[in-house]
Amino acid sequence: MIIFLLPILFGQIEEEHLRTITSIKIAELTQLLELDDEQIAKIIPMVRELERLRFDFHRKKRRMIEELRIILKTEPDEKLLREKLSQLKKMRIEFIKKEGELKDRIEQLLSLEQRVKFVIFQDEFEQRLRRLIRRIREPGRIFHPGP
Repeated sequence: MIIFLLPILFGQIEEEHLRTITSIKIAELTQLLELDDEQIAKIIPMVRELERLRFDFHRKKRRMIEELRIILKTEPDEKLLREKLSQLKKMRIEFIKKEGELKDRIEQLLSLEQRVKFVIFQDEFEQRLRRLIRRIREPGRIFHPGP
């Protein structure tokens, strides 16, 4: 698991890493929620779409923030900065809207107990992933990317 997380540490998640993380998430989710075959057939594609949406949003956001850094360092043009901030805000709003719609579609296919487990799982999975990345980044660890 640590090996496929290395590109995450350097901000370079590739398709293969996204697929691995998504596969782990789906396997755990399927088992935890005790999904039946019909639910699996409908929910798994939506979970994949949700993860793709998140991946694309965070990749675009990193790029836009890097553009803002460059603009600030080179030629802090107010018009350009406003335009980039506006684009970032619109992108964030659109992401939140699409993410909410996908989560709603998934939750509609689940029982009340499964919905609660789904919400808890989403939070716990993200926390576990962040903790793992933080541990890998700790000074003194072989995988620490350095200063």
